[in-house]
Amino acid sequence: MRGVGWPGMYDWLNAAKEIRTIDLRDVSAREELYALLGRADVCIEGFKPATAREIGVDGATLAARFGHLVHCSISGYGQEGRNADRAAHDINYQADAGLLGAVDATQVPGLLIADITAAYRATIEILAALVARGLPAVASANAGLPAVASAKAGTTLDISLVDAARSWVPLVPPPVLRGAYACYNVYESADGRALVLGALELKFWERFCRAASREDWIARHLAPDAQPALIEDVRALFSSRSAEEWDRELRNVDCCFSVVGRSGPT
Repeated sequence: MRGVGWPGMYDWLNAAKEIRTIDLRDVSAREELYALLGRADVCIEGFKPATAREIGVDGATLAARFGHLVHCSISGYGQEGRNADRAAHDINYQADAGLLGAVDATQVPGLLIADITAAYRATIEILAALVARGLPAVASANAGLPAVASAKAGTTLDISLVDAARSWVPLVPPPVLRGAYACYNVYESADGRALVLGALELKFWERFCRAASREDWIARHLAPDAQPALIEDVRALFSSRSAEEWDRELRNVDCCFSVVGRSGPT
């Protein structure tokens, strides 16, 4: 994190944390980690499954040793299968999940979807496991919560980054929400500012067209064949005036218009 062009990110994410450096390949050094885990509620690790086993932080090892512990493994492809120990990053997980291929033009993703989604999943499952740990086994099972940690074994959670990315595939929006329609698109003003129009519903589109003195565009709202030419028409219109002028003109029209970069609604 300190070496990939994110100045200050490491310090920001690790503020107020106690940092320990332990060489887990040194068997004797692991006892320092185990001493910490003896008084911890949760252990999160992001190693390949084979590496986790090699250095003694895999679920089976920790569950057998710490009956109170919730162990969460965040790995690329889960604990089993032919890809379990394959190296990858967010762009690979999105590709393997089919998320990159679900959009019209494959490109480098703008968000770390697998990383972020897996983190949220881990958070939810860890909290559920902590709740379940304090409930009777029958009540926990009826509530659909993770298995309750017994006195003999802790709880292990398996979070897969590729599965996290795959969960987004059904949520890829239709073409009308991906720039194929004029009413829901990004444009550029005369002074080079990005403008956003989100007039998806007819009432918003009608208000925009009337404010722009182009009522002849109303009928072309969601007509598929009309969109390429309509997008060019709207693009030409927006490029004729500055962002400030358009903001002044459309701010009170209530047509789902925004200037990118504004601090927020006023």
